[in-house]
This record gives sequence, C-alpha cells and structure tokens, in this order.
Amino acid sequence: MSRIHAALTRRLAADSGFTITEVLVAMMVFAVMSIGLAYGITNALLLTQESRSRQTALNLASQDLDKLRSLANPFEIRSTTGDTEQPFTVGQQDYTLSRTTQWVDSAGRSSSCGTDGTTLAYKSITSTVSWKSGRGKPLSVSLDTLIAPSSRINADGTGAILVTIRNAAGTGAAGVPVTITANPGGGGAAVTAPAVTDGSGCTYALKVQPGTYTVSASTPGGIDSSQQEVAKNQNVSVSAGTDAAVTFTYDQAHTFQVAYGTSYPGGTAKLPTNLTTTLYNGVGGSSFFAGTPTTIKAFPYQDGYQVMAGAYVDADGGGTATCLSPNPGKWTTATNGAIGQAPEAVDAAAGVADPPGKRVTVPMGIVTVPIDSGYPYITAVSDSAAPDFDPGCNAPSPKTLTFSGLAAGNATIALPYGTWSLYETKALGSTASSNSKNLVQTASSKITYPNGGGQTNNAGFLVVKWGDTVTLDPRKVP
Repeated sequence: MSRIHAALTRRLAADSGFTITEVLVAMMVFAVMSIGLAYGITNALLLTQESRSRQTALNLASQDLDKLRSLANPFEIRSTTGDTEQPFTVGQQDYTLSRTTQWVDSAGRSSSCGTDGTTLAYKSITSTVSWKSGRGKPLSVSLDTLIAPSSRINADGTGAILVTIRNAAGTGAAGVPVTITANPGGGGAAVTAPAVTDGSGCTYALKVQPGTYTVSASTPGGIDSSQQEVAKNQNVSVSAGTDAAVTFTYDQAHTFQVAYGTSYPGGTAKLPTNLTTTLYNGVGGSSFFAGTPTTIKAFPYQDGYQVMAGAYVDADGGGTATCLSPNPGKWTTATNGAIGQAPEAVDAAAGVADPPGKRVTVPMGIVTVPIDSGYPYITAVSDSAAPDFDPGCNAPSPKTLTFSGLAAGNATIALPYGTWSLYETKALGSTASSNSKNLVQTASSKITYPNGGGQTNNAGFLVVKWGDTVTLDPRKVP
C-alpha cells in the first residue's frame, strides 16, 4: 500500500504544471514582446505614410512650378498670403501650397519687388507645400526655380515703377491698391492702375513713359508711418530702360481715445485754442496733431507711443532745434528729491480702436491768473532762456499758445510743461505793448498754482523767474 501511495504522489507532483508566478512572468514577457512588435509595425506604417506624403508634396510643388513656367509674363506670378494659399487633399491627407517670389535685377541683386535704377532680369520663385504628419508634427517641402520674361519687360523708350509696401511688422502688406498719376508738366503719360499688392507687398507698373509721377497707396482704415491716411511720393522719376522703386510703410491705423489733464480741485482748466498734441515713438520720432483731438488715428508702431501736450522735438531727430520741455522724462535735474518721469508708452495695435473707457490722459501744467475785463485774452509764449532744471524749448521760433472766452476775475488755464511768458491782451495772439501786459510783471502775487505748491523748483510747483515768466514743473518725488 505504501508503495502505491508513493507512486501516486510522484505522479500528482509531475502533473501539477506551472505555478501562478510562472504564468504571470510568461504573460509579462509576451506582453513586452507584443508591445515592441506593435510599436515597430506602427512606426513602420507611419514612416511609410510620411514618405508617401512627402513624395506627394514634392509632386504638388513641382506641378506648381511647371504651371508657372508656362506663363509668358512673370509679373502674373505673385507671392501668396493666407487667403490665397492653395489647399489640396490627396489620399485623405490635407496639404497647403504657398509661394514666395523675388526679383533679381541686372546687377544680380535680389529683392522682393525689385531695385531702383536697374532693370529686372528674372524672378526667383519658391513653392512650399506643408502638411501635418500622422504624429501631428508640421512638415513641409520646398522647390525653387528661376523664370525670365519671354521678351523685354520695357520697350526701349519706357521704364517701370516698382512699388513695395511694408506693414508695421516689416513684412509685405498685401491687398493695398496703388494709383500712379503723371505730374503736370513732368513729361509723363497716363498709367493704368497696377494690381493690388501681393503677399510680399509688391506691385508693378510696366512700360511707363519717361517723366515724373505721383505714386499713392491707400486702403480704408490705413495710415502710413508719417500719420497720413494716403501714403504718397510725388517725385518718382522714370527713365527709359530702367526701373524706379517706391517703398511705403503702411498699415491699419490704431485709434486712441484721448483726454487732457485739466482737472484740479476747483474745477477744470481751460485749454489753449491752438494746442499741439505730440505722439512720440523712438523709431518714428514726433508726430504732431493740431488742437485737442479726443480721438487720434496713428501708425501702429509695435513699441507704442508717449503722448504729450505741446510740440515735443527730440534732439535725436537731428539738427539743433529742440523742444524738450513738454516731455517730463527730460526733466532730469533733481531738486529736493524730485525728478521727471517719462510718460508711459501706450500700445498701438494695428486696426484696433480703443473703447471710450480706455483713454490716454495727456498730462499738463495748470496755473491760475487774474483777468482784466478790458483784456479778455491770454497769450503764452515759450521762453528759450529757461532755468537750468527746465530742459528748454530752443525751437527756431517761440511756441505761442492763445486762450479766449475768459471772463473777468481769475482764469485757470492748462499749458504744456515748460517756461512761459504770460500776456493779458486785447486781441487774440497779440503781445504788442500797446494792447497787452505781462501778467508776471504786473500781477505776479496773484498768479497761483491750483494744485498746491510753494516750494521753488519742486514737484509740480509754479516758479516765478526774473519777474517775467512762469515755469510749470512736472517733477515728482519717485
């Protein structure tokens, strides 16, 4: 019996199979191998798909260049923009074709639209097809070619006008209409309006008779870097056999809502009838706007503007004529710890109109002066011999501001920062001794600064100098 039991036990042990641990290990090994195999198969499929997509993209780019080579006129070949890029779908894969062009002139120089004083030779074209891979990664291929005109661009006796328009970002401004008119007596002839600018900001007028022309560019809501709604060059000279190049910087205007710092504890100060408002940008310099506009349309410089009351002219603009006093940031001489703070730059995004609630406040100095009933006007004249802490206004001629509609008694007026002679006058703008009197000389004790003060040369205080001028000082203690 014991022998039978022992034999049965040995058979049961032999038939027991794998343990649970061995089964789990085997399953894990199988899973790792399966994952690796699946990844390899998937990766091979994606690589195959990308290779097929790349070949398709190359074929699309090649077809585009073949089509362009069949065109007799290279001027019909234009750089694309977002709305003119061509979509394709091949085998459930979406593609987009874009194109950039550059002219190469007779001197071998290349530029988007051509070069002044030379002759266009041939056009360099790059066709780019882009798509997204199965992994979502953006991919693209590009092909280049050169295309020369089949005949002379200009007849022997004519020239061409090449127009380039750049936006505030420095890239081509597409879709801008351009007009070209012959100047009276300039020897030119009528010119057919060229096509609107392409994706590189280029357009062309060909076979133009020699003479002088005015070239203009404009579009609704547009503005150029000199703050003109119509970009214009009135002295474009065309010679036989060569090209005249014209470049504009033009974009959609930014509209500022403007308010003037005329409030004081007792009310609102009166503004000059002929104030100049300055928008200053480090690249474009000073732009002047007459009067006190509540909205200003300006070129959208990317680093924005400082807004000031008065005609601010920076020394960086060249020459010796400057008027720095309107900019508080130029009052760099500290007195009693006070120093001028430059106006904060305000953003100027292209095509944006600030809502009425977002106003740019133009800081100003405020002073109260006595008014005689027989002298109903005030004339303020800038003083170039300003005190040392005032950066001064050394313009070729003094700045003159006038005030009207003043009642007898006290009048509170707002002026740009700086040093001023104040005259009470019988006639608007007059400073003649026969019908005016210097207020500082005749009534200096009655001139006050309504926001407080009393310390000479300190922040925001009125300063009486040499008995004939007042200084409106913007300096503050940081």
